[in-house]
Amino acid sequence: MALSERRMKIIEFIHANGSVKSGDLTHVYGISRQAAGKELRAMVGQNLIRPEGKGRATRYVMV
Repeated sequence: MALSERRMKIIEFIHANGSVKSGDLTHVYGISRQAAGKELRAMVGQNLIRPEGKGRATRYVMV
């Protein structure tokens, strides 16, 4: 499966930091919270990452 450059950067961020929140992506990569959420939901759908927590406190970790 080929990943976009943005999704590869998200994977690298998770490996470096252990987890990621959508807010982290807005600051690090300069994308909107909605765009970050869309990328994270798509990656969950691909079984690349999994959510932990609920709402704004949700963190995403590697599967």
